Amino acid sequence: MIQSIYHDVSRKLEDYISGRKISGRLPGVGKLSKEFGVNPATVSKAVRLLEDRGMLTINGTKGTFITESARKVYKRIGLLDTMERGFSPEEKNSLVRLCEKNGYEHFTIEYNNANSKNGISFISSLPADGFVFNYKTITPELVISLRQSGKQFVSVNQMFDIPGASWVDFDNETTIENGLNILASAGRKRIALIGFKWGLQGHHEGIKAAYKNCMNKISAFDERLWCAEKVYMDYFDRYGDNAYFELGKEAAEYLMKLDNPPDAMLVMSAWTASGAYNALLNAGCKIPEDIALLVYSSGEEKYMKEAAVYSTIGYPYIRKVQRAIEILTKLIENPEAGPIQELLPFHFKQGQTTEKIGAAVHCACLKMNPGRTTIV
Repeated sequence: MIQSIYHDVSRKLEDYISGRKISGRLPGVGKLSKEFGVNPATVSKAVRLLEDRGMLTINGTKGTFITESARKVYKRIGLLDTMERGFSPEEKNSLVRLCEKNGYEHFTIEYNNANSKNGISFISSLPADGFVFNYKTITPELVISLRQSGKQFVSVNQMFDIPGASWVDFDNETTIENGLNILASAGRKRIALIGFKWGLQGHHEGIKAAYKNCMNKISAFDERLWCAEKVYMDYFDRYGDNAYFELGKEAAEYLMKLDNPPDAMLVMSAWTASGAYNALLNAGCKIPEDIALLVYSSGEEKYMKEAAVYSTIGYPYIRKVQRAIEILTKLIENPEAGPIQELLPFHFKQGQTTEKIGAAVHCACLKMNPGRTTIV
């Protein structure tokens, strides 16, 4: 029984060392015995076992030190499901340069079963010091496994259901508010919002509250103009890769049939805006005379043939990944620095659809949120 206990303690110490939760000099036997809930003699046996394995060096009265070879440092970062396939060659190169600048390699992996039992074990055992995740690929179970293996991670989406996690995201609610204010300051009063329902309930409720509050301030809230309750997978099952386009098309067709149609649209994706744009033209609408289009974008408008006409508000998705890498390398080098949670500010790019908004737009843009960083 005693043997199994000190072997268990040795494994815990090994995990601590590998995860760099302990570095340099090992805490005293007394402190470790209290932390692990065992007697000092058991800790001493575990320490001697790791010394035999070459992980620790006992230096008399000076203490016990972790050998350099014991620290499993890969100098490698894993990017999981971060949409890298959608990045341009220049953007991909920017990720490589950023990692190299900080002394790391990076690899990208798409793993659909990340949160299965085998998936969690697989990811946690990958030869990397840390990971950048899309929020869809991370669950509390995976987080526990990563923390047990001593590996850092950063999500590129705000996390509502996993406390103490590091993440970076656009300041979505502030961006929505500023987008609506830009349109309202130009005299647009009936502003529709078009997009899919956000998968995270807290995120969705926050966006809807921001929309409702802004529209109530100008006494123009109309529930019919809120077109963000459709579920993406329902459309994907019907339309496949055209899901976003079809949502925009259907929403615009519905809105223009109202007895009092909107005079502006804040659209939550360039792909959705493309569908709405085509539907508006087919309905005989003049843009921007009849209706202004402002697109909340993370950079995908570069793939759209109508991109020149869109005014956009948002932040390039690539910047989220870049910032996540910067935060991750900081956490790897200094695990005690986190968790770090950061909201990025938005930027505005004027296109043909809002050319006539003019000075009002530029005035509103001067009030952009500078972004917020929280160290929990």
